[in-house]
Amino acid sequence: MSDIGLALDPALAALAGALLGLIAGYGALRANALFARRRDLAPPRFGALWLGLAVLCGAGALWRFGMTPHGLALVLFGVIALAIVGFDFAHRRIPNEWSAAIAVIGLLDAVVAGRVVEALATGIIGALLLFAFGRLYGMIRGREGIGFGDVKLVVGLGIWLGPQGLIWCFLIASIATAVIGGLVLVLRGLADDPPFGPALLLVTLALLLAGLPPY
Repeated sequence: MSDIGLALDPALAALAGALLGLIAGYGALRANALFARRRDLAPPRFGALWLGLAVLCGAGALWRFGMTPHGLALVLFGVIALAIVGFDFAHRRIPNEWSAAIAVIGLLDAVVAGRVVEALATGIIGALLLFAFGRLYGMIRGREGIGFGDVKLVVGLGIWLGPQGLIWCFLIASIATAVIGGLVLVLRGLADDPPFGPALLLVTLALLLAGLPPY
């Protein structure tokens, strides 16, 4: 990771991150409402919850990495990830605009870190593997379990995580989604498989905040 950045006390960095998370989170909520309106959908609910999580994410990112290019990029990633989670839970869709934003910000971060080729290769290969698994799953179950939105999202997640991180992400997210799906099935029945995108995003965010290599 690049050493370029503004030296701040961790507490001040966290405060700055919280403010950035608040500003970016508000913008993400407005963008979600716009994306929903374009698709003739209702805006995702629980805006105050997502905004609060964006503040916490921003504070955590800059507390962990400081006022560095990676820290700032991670604030944006976290805010967008939370916006996607809210949209996906509400409508079982992932806006292409958000997936593209994650990929672009991740690519810029990879340029600073000097790992562009690895990042792009991981994103593309990871998406192809998920697409192949989704087709196989669909043939076995007779219904779609992994949407194309998840596949496009993984391009950006692979750029962020690199090979090792993406493998861990797939593994943990798959287990978490299966457990949640099993609980819902037992408690109240399950008409459809639970969305995979939220687990992918939240696991990715946790891994990045933990500083998983290559960072």
